[in-house]
Order: sequence, then structure tokens, then C-alpha cells
Amino acid sequence: MINLLLYQEMIKMILYELFILKFPLTGVAIRWGIPQDKLYKFKKSFVLQVFQQNSEVIEQKFKALPRRVILGDETYLGSRGNSDTEIVFINNEYETLSIELADEGDLKTSILEAFHKIPEACRERLKVLITDGEPSYKSIAKIFGSKVIHIVQLHTQKQRGEVIISKYEKLGHHFLHYKIFTHWKAFYRNKHELNFKWRSSSLKARFRKKEADLEKQI
Repeated sequence: MINLLLYQEMIKMILYELFILKFPLTGVAIRWGIPQDKLYKFKKSFVLQVFQQNSEVIEQKFKALPRRVILGDETYLGSRGNSDTEIVFINNEYETLSIELADEGDLKTSILEAFHKIPEACRERLKVLITDGEPSYKSIAKIFGSKVIHIVQLHTQKQRGEVIISKYEKLGHHFLHYKIFTHWKAFYRNKHELNFKWRSSSLKARFRKKEADLEKQI
């Protein structure tokens, strides 16, 4: 009985360090003398069990949408080299709206499935969608058309800080795509000048694609 109580206490301490104190997996594994891959499997199994036991509460709980903003991104369960990728949507107060395991072969489907897990009353209030440069997120913006602004912040080494502000307008079986290209530094406080480029183009149109690029300074 003593050994069982000590084991239960150890499990509680490990969970506390992983999920409350958010200690790195490597450090926890060394401190408790547990192989890192075994601890990773335990952590993953615990998360899945909690989610399955409380899925109705987690998925159906209605959360507000402050400023009507949703942020979407890919995240990792475990270290990048040995992990599962998940699609996560949060609101402007960093509350989780939905999570979906990403299918490496069809990221677009995974993104749409994660988005449609958000209660309809919540997602229909969407006005601004903020994501990284993953192109599959534009499929959400196209569903709403001109009702939603899609803001993409690029973070590759060559494009770090660049921002693309997009809007889609349905035109028959096609879309008109409007883009503004700028940089996050353009939104500094007390900044009086804004440099940007804009472009309009037709998507999936039968007629020849036309684009116009203009540079303006205000």
C-alpha cells in the first residue's frame, strides 16, 4: 500500500511539473529517471484520455469572440522531431476554440475540420482571421467571402515580419482576391506614414488573370 501511494504521488508530481509548471519534457525525464520517449507517450496518453472523458464539455462550451477575431496555427505535442502536429484555433483572449490532429497528407481538410468544430454561433461572428503563411487557411476566408478579413503574418527567415491583408469577393463561380502587402512595423504607435503595396486578381477565372501593383505612401 505504501508503494502504491508513493507511485500515485510521483504521478501527480510529474503531471504538475508537465502541465502546471510547464517544465521541459527532457528535464522532467532526467529528474525522475524515466526514458524521454516513455514519458512522451505517457504525456500524450494522459492528454487523450482527459480529452475523451471531457470531449463534450471541451468542444461544446461556447466561448466569446472578442473583437470577432480568431487566430489559427499549427502546434506540436512534444518536441518537433518526435511529435504529432495539431491545428489549434483560439480567440483574442487566448482561449482554445478547437483542436484537430493534422493529417500530413491533407492539411487543408484538417484545418477545415478543426474550424467547423467551433460552435456555429461563435464562428459565424468571425470578422478577422489571423494565421501564418500556410496557404490552406485561405479556404476558411473564402467561405465567408467579403465578410472576413484574412491577415497573414509571415515568419520565414527571408519574410519575417511581412504582413498580407486579404479579402475575397465571390463573383459567380470565381473569386476576386484583394491583397495589401505591408510590415508589422507599419503599425507602430505615432507612426504617420504607411508604406504598402496592393494587388487585385481573379482566382479560377476563365478569362485572363489580371493583376495590378501599386505603391502608395500616406
